[in-house]
Amino acid sequence: MVISSLGLTGMASELRTRIVRQVEACLAPAGIMMQFQYVTSLALVPDLANRRLRRFQEGEFLKKYFSSVRAKPVFRNLPPALVFTCRK
Repeated sequence: MVISSLGLTGMASELRTRIVRQVEACLAPAGIMMQFQYVTSLALVPDLANRRLRRFQEGEFLKKYFSSVRAKPVFRNLPPALVFTCRK
C-alpha cells in the first residue's frame, strides 16, 4: 500500500505521470494507493492544447493507471480533502 499526499495538482505533467507510473509498478497485483487532495489545491491549470484554464481532474488522471478509483470527501479534515483509493 502507498499513501500519498503529494501535490499532484501543482506538478508538471511529466513528473506527475512518472511518479504515478512508478507507484503503480511497485504495487502488488491487489495493491492500493491512497492519494489525498486538499480542496484548497483545486487550482486552475493551463490547458495549452485548448488555450484555456481548467481544473486538474485528479480522479480522471488516476483512472489512466488504476482499474478502480474511488473518491471520498473528508470535510472534518482541515483543510477539507478528497481521498482517492486506487486499486491496481
